[in-house]
Amino acid sequence: MYSRILVPLDGSPLAEQVLPIARVLAQGLSARLALLRAVELVLPELTNPAMALEIRQRYHDQELARLTASTSQYLEQVAAPLRQAGLRVDIVSPEGRPADAIVSEAQGDPDTLIAMSTHGRSGAGRLVLGSVADRVLHATGTPLLLVRGREDGDHGDGVSIDTVVVPLDGSPLAEEALSHGVALAQALKKALLLVRVTPSVADHYRSGTPAGDEDPAPLEAFAEYSERIDAQAEEYLTRVAGTLEGKGLVRVEHRVLHHYPTGTPADALGDLGRDAPNHVVVMTTHGRTGIGRWFLGSVTDRVVRHGAGPVLVVRSRSAS
Repeated sequence: MYSRILVPLDGSPLAEQVLPIARVLAQGLSARLALLRAVELVLPELTNPAMALEIRQRYHDQELARLTASTSQYLEQVAAPLRQAGLRVDIVSPEGRPADAIVSEAQGDPDTLIAMSTHGRSGAGRLVLGSVADRVLHATGTPLLLVRGREDGDHGDGVSIDTVVVPLDGSPLAEEALSHGVALAQALKKALLLVRVTPSVADHYRSGTPAGDEDPAPLEAFAEYSERIDAQAEEYLTRVAGTLEGKGLVRVEHRVLHHYPTGTPADALGDLGRDAPNHVVVMTTHGRTGIGRWFLGSVTDRVVRHGAGPVLVVRSRSAS
């Protein structure tokens, strides 16, 4: 499992909203926290070519020293209460573009989990973590825990994890998230919930399946077809859950979900917050498409952007 949790920050309260969940995971996994803030210099344009190199180098050295000192001071302030809580905390302030710095730092330890807010605030010396998170996700095979920052949110201590949710669509690609979900549930001693989202009767009706003898097919035919799809999904989840019961988990549950006629699979996953408010979703970046299945790349994006809880994104081996 993860022995180090890398937390990129940019100095904004929005970015710091990832800290409570990072703290919970660090405590539950006995992992070390590494707080990172990249130092990115923007060199001025000079008009005198003869003096450009010397002046630019002097400016670089002075600004790098100043920004590194202020960045270290900020990270130490953030680290102080975490250390007082008994956590092991390192600070890292590499020079370079934020996404590149995050990816490079994560590569130094194969057991790293990156935990970050999906966006921060923009401005001098800061960065927009939404775009950074996108670039990190596409550039690294390291698992990435994403928490959607909220303007009206805070980063208090009232955060917990009661359920680890793993969405599946029947494909081996989606199942690549299982090992991460299982390990997390074991380490935290929490319940594991396997879910599969299937279309509703109205979705089948709009898609035109099944084809009946009558044109159009009666609604009863679509209802029967939906029941068969749900039964197959239930059978699949039962089979997967059965293979996990011997792995020492506290509890393994499974559930077939329907997305609303005007909604999406991501909406159905987002509705889990009503039944399992303190959950973390663990899912791969993409699966396969087709009736009764969904494209996990787009679903993952929607769950991160609109879901109520953190999402642990595992990049599939084929995507890597």
